[in-house]
Amino acid sequence: MVKMLKWCTRSFLLTIFHISGVFGIATTNTILNEKLSAIDSLVSHARNELNIPGMAVGIVANGQTIFARGYGLRDYTDPQSHVTNCTLFAIGSCTKAFTTYALERLINKDGLLNWGDLVARRIPEFRMSNTLTTHHIKVKDLVTHVSGLPRHDMVAMFANMSKDELLVRLPYLDTTYDLREKYQYNNIMYSVAGLVMERATNRSWDDIVRDRIFKPLNMTRSFTSIEDAQQKQVDNVATPHSISVFSSDAQLATAVPWTQLTGIAPAASIVSSVEDMLNGLNYSYDCPESRRKCTFRRQRYLAIRRLRHSLTVWDGC
Repeated sequence: MVKMLKWCTRSFLLTIFHISGVFGIATTNTILNEKLSAIDSLVSHARNELNIPGMAVGIVANGQTIFARGYGLRDYTDPQSHVTNCTLFAIGSCTKAFTTYALERLINKDGLLNWGDLVARRIPEFRMSNTLTTHHIKVKDLVTHVSGLPRHDMVAMFANMSKDELLVRLPYLDTTYDLREKYQYNNIMYSVAGLVMERATNRSWDDIVRDRIFKPLNMTRSFTSIEDAQQKQVDNVATPHSISVFSSDAQLATAVPWTQLTGIAPAASIVSSVEDMLNGLNYSYDCPESRRKCTFRRQRYLAIRRLRHSLTVWDGC
């Protein structure tokens, strides 16, 4: 989580693990408790070594939550601000999974979109610096990092602009590869994906995520942005911190403002708790009342995963 910049940001961490088939039927509670105790000790040691003010960890095994705990403090300066299972963290790029799943629901359940839809037909004013990409990029390209556009994060991460305002600036951002030529991680294309969802539904990306994901999964302490959480006057929220890698006080964490992510909200803006994230993870792997429903749910999950296959698949698509 350390970025080698002048300032090394260490915000609070929310970590979710999924373990499949690790604990067999014959596994005793004693063995399980020993394993979890070892993990607990490892996490505590790592937090202290890395000087992380606070974090939360959850573990799912075989469709069940077997561990959830908060560590450290929400605010480095407040010794009473203990992290709990309900503490809100910025989940960063895990937001992309929520956007992609909501997009999949609009495609496979509602029939409002298709993965192969041309973005320019869904957003007529859509333009990129590469004319060929402008006319041929599809919805699936937006969420698989093959647009040819490099990150250009500084354009959107610290500017208070909307997704539509970012769209206007998109033609002035240079691409470094042709469409589907190379995988390049990108946040801005997820903003465009959010706009595609909004144009298809006449609803905001925020409302789509709330109604299609948060509410059905009972994620009552999840919000589409820190501003959303603050407007609802939610408590128990972690504070972002920063540590200078060049300062003599390298072990001193300092509270910093939340990063402005309005323009790339569908890529990075959700805040949630470890308890809520475990609800979402259990949904992905849980087998409900019938095997048929379980199979369908698993297939739907894998369908999204398959969007990330090798780039040769994109040739001629």
